[in-house]
Amino acid sequence: MSMKPKGRPKKYAAYEKVLQDYPPKSMKKRPVYIDGIGIFRGLRGDTAWIKLRTEKGTVYKGKTYSAGSAIEIKLGRLSSFTWEELEKIYDEYKRKADHGEPLEDEQPLTFKEYAEDWLHHAMTRTKSITNKYDVEKILIPAFGNKLLTSLSSIDIDRWQTKRLNDVKPGTLQRNKNTLKAILNSALRHGLIEKNPCDNSYKIKGVQDYARYYTPEETLKICNAAKELDDDGWFADFILFALFTGMRRGEILALLWSDIKELPDGHKVIHIQTSKSDKGRTIPCTEEIEALLLRQKDRIKIFQKSRIWRLPKDDHRVFPVSASTVKRRWQDAKKLAGIEQGRMHDWRATNITYALLSGVDPKTLTSITGHKDMQMIDKHYARVVEHAVSSAMNKTGSYITNALKKAEENNSKD
Repeated sequence: MSMKPKGRPKKYAAYEKVLQDYPPKSMKKRPVYIDGIGIFRGLRGDTAWIKLRTEKGTVYKGKTYSAGSAIEIKLGRLSSFTWEELEKIYDEYKRKADHGEPLEDEQPLTFKEYAEDWLHHAMTRTKSITNKYDVEKILIPAFGNKLLTSLSSIDIDRWQTKRLNDVKPGTLQRNKNTLKAILNSALRHGLIEKNPCDNSYKIKGVQDYARYYTPEETLKICNAAKELDDDGWFADFILFALFTGMRRGEILALLWSDIKELPDGHKVIHIQTSKSDKGRTIPCTEEIEALLLRQKDRIKIFQKSRIWRLPKDDHRVFPVSASTVKRRWQDAKKLAGIEQGRMHDWRATNITYALLSGVDPKTLTSITGHKDMQMIDKHYARVVEHAVSSAMNKTGSYITNALKKAEENNSKD
């Protein structure tokens, strides 16, 4: 139960009566106001509000209010204030409104300012060149000068319509996903009241892309990758993605110091931060340890080479750029004759095989870094279903061929 703000009972009896008349969690829609100070006893607790009417017009959170407009402002948890403090806050807001002054001392952030700050933190987590391109080349030119608080679903709908003239629906969806992530972050920080992406039009024509690589495709791609480099580093990069299920950005950010040895001699990969802002630990299998050992030997050879030397401060397991990985992937895919496929699909392949082998989805989320099992069900259930269907088709074909051979042998006899 929320603590009641302290104050003299006689002076603040009207506020106290609201708390007595309305039990906790009993209010559904609007606060109850006493002289401009509101109390809302909702499902998430008691909150304090103020409501005032402007005499000359004002600006609040980037929105302009004309003279005579009513404004409701949520202040926060009721237990954070005394009645006396609430009255002082109301008086200060009322004074500004009566004089036509902005209700906030600080100018609200523009989308550009917040998006750049978001990108800085996002790059420390995933080092995604996709996020960087979306923010700098697509979203800031489109929304950069708008106040963060004034961005609406109408603005997003207009942007979507215009951009569909230049790109495919899938590309637009990727851009919008980045925009939605930025605005969700602003929502969590209390800078906006809702994410305008939620009420924008759904992009039509986006294909539900999800796939996994069969063992035959895996061999083709790895063999093609070995042909691209004498030392086979990119083939090992692919296998590392397959066996660990790590995202490309996580692999590229992985340091040798993130490989921890346990007291029993086993090794684990500790990922400090990721896309979901959660750290996780991945046990090293024999295959993963073999890949790490080969990569360590490979780096030693590089360091001794006169042709190419690593920067002294680069202690990554795979000290290459994201653009290099992208180019190698396109070359390997083309050489292997694989038309469709992304590096990220190795993560999907890892998860698919884990589910097919009977790994519990809840346990799997702790390894893959997904927030919950719902993400596994949403993104990989159809892939697993396809894999099972493919396996059954192969089984059916094998049985059919076996029966045909048996029938041929009987006819000969």
